[in-house]
Amino acid sequence: MKKSLLAGMSLLALCACSEVRSPDLCSMTGLCRNPKPDVKYIDVRTEEKVNYTETNCGQPTCVQQQVEGYQLPKRGERYASADYVITPEVYSILASRVAGKVLEDSPAIFVNYPNAPIYIADMVQIDRYLPDGPNSAGQTARDILVNSKMFNIVEDPNAAEYIFESSLTNSNTPEVPVISYEMRLMDRNGNMLNSWSDTVRQVQNDDGSWW
Repeated sequence: MKKSLLAGMSLLALCACSEVRSPDLCSMTGLCRNPKPDVKYIDVRTEEKVNYTETNCGQPTCVQQQVEGYQLPKRGERYASADYVITPEVYSILASRVAGKVLEDSPAIFVNYPNAPIYIADMVQIDRYLPDGPNSAGQTARDILVNSKMFNIVEDPNAAEYIFESSLTNSNTPEVPVISYEMRLMDRNGNMLNSWSDTVRQVQNDDGSWW
């Protein structure tokens, strides 16, 4: 009698314990707890919604449902759908400002090396989706430096003592662009001696001009 009583009490204790629940054991006794509500969360690594549902005996079963992640349109598409217009002249104006700064500072920089051979490298376009002729920036800057007659421009980078490098990018979003142009003076060992930069953006509440 005592053994039967002890066995029954042990069985009840096992079913009541949340950490040692067993579906078979609970179904034998009929003493299962009420099911808990579903627990749902989003796994940020896989973007999957995971739905955990407890059975009548608290044993979790997992049902995974794929959730479509939100994606912004591609950068090129965002430029294409923008309501502004960037013309090649916008890039040229920006580059001419920067080249003007270079001309102002160069006499002091090259005072001891007036005939040093200088190579003008091709412009690097960092934001490759920039629309409507961004290469005009690099060409404008090159034309200004060459036509100034202030430099001994060479066409072979290996023969140069100095190199003018330049880059163009959009430092803001495709919807509200801020076009940035930079020129850098490098020595033949890759050390930067000076840099010049400027930006241009569309004037707000205006006729669409850029400044």
